[in-house]
Amino acid sequence: MRHVARLVVICVTVLRYGLDELVLSSFRQRWVHALVRVITVGRRLDAPRGVRLRMGLERLGPIFVKFGQVLSTRRDLLPPDIADELAKLQDRVPPFPAPVARAIVEAAFGRPIDAVFSSFEAMPVASASIAQVHFAVLRDGREVAVKVLRPGMLAAIDDDVELMRELARAVERWSADARRLRPRHVVAEFLPGAGGAARLVRVNPPETGRLDADLAAIAGLELDAVALPKATPESVLALGAKGLPVVAVIESAQGLRQAYEVASSPRVAALVLGAGDLALDLRLEPRPDALELLYARSKLVADSAAAGIRAPFDRVYPRYDDPEGLESDARVARSLGFGGKACADPAQPATVNRVFEAFDRDAAVAAKDALFER
Repeated sequence: MRHVARLVVICVTVLRYGLDELVLSSFRQRWVHALVRVITVGRRLDAPRGVRLRMGLERLGPIFVKFGQVLSTRRDLLPPDIADELAKLQDRVPPFPAPVARAIVEAAFGRPIDAVFSSFEAMPVASASIAQVHFAVLRDGREVAVKVLRPGMLAAIDDDVELMRELARAVERWSADARRLRPRHVVAEFLPGAGGAARLVRVNPPETGRLDADLAAIAGLELDAVALPKATPESVLALGAKGLPVVAVIESAQGLRQAYEVASSPRVAALVLGAGDLALDLRLEPRPDALELLYARSKLVADSAAAGIRAPFDRVYPRYDDPEGLESDARVARSLGFGGKACADPAQPATVNRVFEAFDRDAAVAAKDALFER
């Protein structure tokens, strides 16, 4: 496994705060309970489990803290004592020097800071483990807040994100109870856009010859993912081994046939059904009930689950002036296993969110105590 040094730090933290006991105690096998008694000999684990979990996440750093903060909002999944403690997670740290912040801003804009701002306050108004915020005034007089990432933070985040994915896979392999909570799915949902709406930019596929220019154009933007149309394993590979998570749009016969391979690519966070171009490629005859898309829909759901990523996004509903039809189509998509639905009109997301959020609340009740049993 890569990043051995970081993994050692994580293991030491897990042992120090008794997080291994917290997880293993949820297993029902007798030999696991015997193992828990052995590994806790000589360790004082007097603090409540929620407190130990919070302190462990704070020790592990910003990505784990952010993950805990997001989980704290999911009281439908967590017992109250753990949710309450995770809500206390803080990641405030001392600011890094103002000259470093100025150098980062100048590197991002490619010119001196005075050419961008008429004033830039040296003292940040807020400082956290990922970034700090400086007040500034643009040359045209507008007052702005500038968020500056800490040096080396992107590389550290990439390393922890990869480790979180690997740990989620391990937990699913080791515990049937934990598997019911779908940790890989939870991690995949958290990574792009955690704490708010995800910011995506669509790039052109490699065969257009414009992919490199697109990637260069978005290099300085603060994004959560890139959307790749006409996705195939080869086109995902063309994006490179490292970078932003990829939302892969499956909208060709070749892409549909290799959807599992696309979903298994390390950078792919989710699949999206691009029904319009796919229907043309497969010469499908449109039906009022969209039955012609049933195979494609089911395949994307199955391939996403088999690859261990979040549930895919369903097609765009084509009739923008039909909210009742959109709601019905969203319910069908949810029943087929989709985790969301692509939208192409500003009026559509509210309806789609209402359908999927209601389903998620109902489904979460059954799994709530699967891992954290009293």
